[in-house]
Amino acid sequence: MKRKVVWVLGILTAGAVSGFSQAPRVPREIGRNVDVEHYKIQVELLPENHEIIAQATLRFKLLEDTNQVVFGLHGNLTVSDVTDEKNESLRFLQDDIEAYTVEISFSSKIPAGTVKTLAISYQGIFGRQGGVASLPADPYAYVGEEGIYLLNTARWFPTGKFLFDAATTEIEATVPLGMSVVAPGRAFPVRTEGLREVFTWVSEQEIPLVSLVASQYFPFNHPLGSGVPAAIYTTEKHRDLSPTLATEVDKVFLFYEKRFGAYHFPQLSVVQVPGLSQIHPGSGGLMFLPERAVAERDLIQIARSLAYQWWLNSVGMKGSSDSWISDGFAYYAAALYLEESAGTERFQEAMDDLAVLALKHEKKAPVVSGLELGYESPEYVSIVAGKGAWVLHMLRSLLEEEKFFELIREFAEKNAGQRASISDFEAVAKEKAGKDISWFFAQWLRATGVPEFSVEYMVYRTKSGFRVGGSIKQDLELFRVPLEIRIETKGKPVEKLQWLEGKSTNFTVPLETTPVKIVLDPRGKVLRNSDEIQLKVRIARGRELYEQGDFVEAVKELTEAARTHPRSSMAFFRLGETYYEQFNNASAANAFREALNGDLKPKWVEVWCYVYMGKIYDILGQRQRALAEYQKAINTKDDSFGAQVEAQKYSKIPFIRERQAS
Repeated sequence: MKRKVVWVLGILTAGAVSGFSQAPRVPREIGRNVDVEHYKIQVELLPENHEIIAQATLRFKLLEDTNQVVFGLHGNLTVSDVTDEKNESLRFLQDDIEAYTVEISFSSKIPAGTVKTLAISYQGIFGRQGGVASLPADPYAYVGEEGIYLLNTARWFPTGKFLFDAATTEIEATVPLGMSVVAPGRAFPVRTEGLREVFTWVSEQEIPLVSLVASQYFPFNHPLGSGVPAAIYTTEKHRDLSPTLATEVDKVFLFYEKRFGAYHFPQLSVVQVPGLSQIHPGSGGLMFLPERAVAERDLIQIARSLAYQWWLNSVGMKGSSDSWISDGFAYYAAALYLEESAGTERFQEAMDDLAVLALKHEKKAPVVSGLELGYESPEYVSIVAGKGAWVLHMLRSLLEEEKFFELIREFAEKNAGQRASISDFEAVAKEKAGKDISWFFAQWLRATGVPEFSVEYMVYRTKSGFRVGGSIKQDLELFRVPLEIRIETKGKPVEKLQWLEGKSTNFTVPLETTPVKIVLDPRGKVLRNSDEIQLKVRIARGRELYEQGDFVEAVKELTEAARTHPRSSMAFFRLGETYYEQFNNASAANAFREALNGDLKPKWVEVWCYVYMGKIYDILGQRQRALAEYQKAINTKDDSFGAQVEAQKYSKIPFIRERQAS
């Protein structure tokens, strides 16, 4: 692909650009030779035009002798000028197609240790693709009348080393009257300038992420139980939910203070972000929630979002391989909160979901691949967050409860406001364990693969009762795993902890009463493969492909899931959904019928199969058959995901579906 570049020197005009060489070149690493100390960002936001006009002033220290520095900047944004402390324009090269960089050249080499200040002026558009309101051009940046979000991930301002270069910040954002801006730090009085208002937020603490959001917010002040000032920002639609949301955030906050130590920031802003579709780490003292998480009071998303205030925003990462310390810890923290607030069963459900997430892409890379997987890509979330959370869960079993939670709290408190590595954590874990557990981190963080277990055994009568003897087999030769075994008997169950090393480990257990069956890992403490979980993984991968719009590959994945598990209603239901999106009504109807003939797990599959079947018959012009299906849906009385509203609606008026222009 041809790279688009822009050169500027002093008052160089656009017409002179062609005089410079544009030969292919490898971009220098962003922020490699600088330590950014402070960002001052003055930004005017024009939601009616989806436009951003800004100047970012960066103060940074040079880490080596150099005549050039490189910053990251989104490809939608175009730099117009770069000036230094003397207000003299500098030459720069912008790549807004491949590397998303701005390379700035000095007239001579500047020695390491020098503190420089540069002002970078730029502007651009963050809108939607193809005019389709539900499809953001960038999931991390949008400027529009319904709301604005400019997240650090989008590089909406010239950035240093991504996720590592923590700095103090000053943000001055101008928006139309009626909009409110929320950013990291402390808010200053708002200035009104005609039909626009200027919001200023200052963070005197160094933070690794700098984001900004704006909308027509209604703030609700609610000091947290530990005395930390907090404000909940929701739009008018969800204004009434603010007290409930504040109460839930307060509960999670207190739990995290107990588990991870004191909160590191002077206040907390909890912000509903219109248009945001997924959890984002926010910024120091700034917590983001998608609209759906607010509307549905989604505890796992609320807890996960708040966890990032301790993991990443407080305890940062030293290198790209250390991102487990943020995402793995945040995902497990949310599961721990569910264990505290909703009980063991809900916690186990959360860990089962994380196991499916982990195994979707586990074979592709080890956890320590970190940011090399692509930050927040499906592979990254699966391996670093999903499998990473399970690594902590297994470490909890290895160390036992008290030592594990002592380890997590001490590590968080020791590294608050600093950056830490996996090796740092491993050293503290080894100290807590009182023995060498490097093998644990080697097999779970630095290697791929999860074990699959099977058991073969015989039952023998003895003078005192019975004895069970046999062997547990695993498919990974070098894995070392402590595995619980439960032997169900006609009396009380008997449990044993068995260490597995190699592909086969023998065991023997004396019993007083007749054994009935053997259950491996009865409490789900080991991340492992099984026939049941592989079905869930296939369905999850199919759903992921479906959401990415790759319906052909989704059909392949889901067809295989349905073939190997012909009683799985969920496999056939997801297959039916995918065919439906392809406008393949006949295949969709067949899949939904197979789903209805299956195990009907989960229960809501039944009502939605009837709703989809009704829609398909309406599309085919068979109104009476459609009405019969809607009535079946109504008769279930199952209102999962609004099924009853949907069925009632189309029992009154026929469903009409039109193809959208691509």
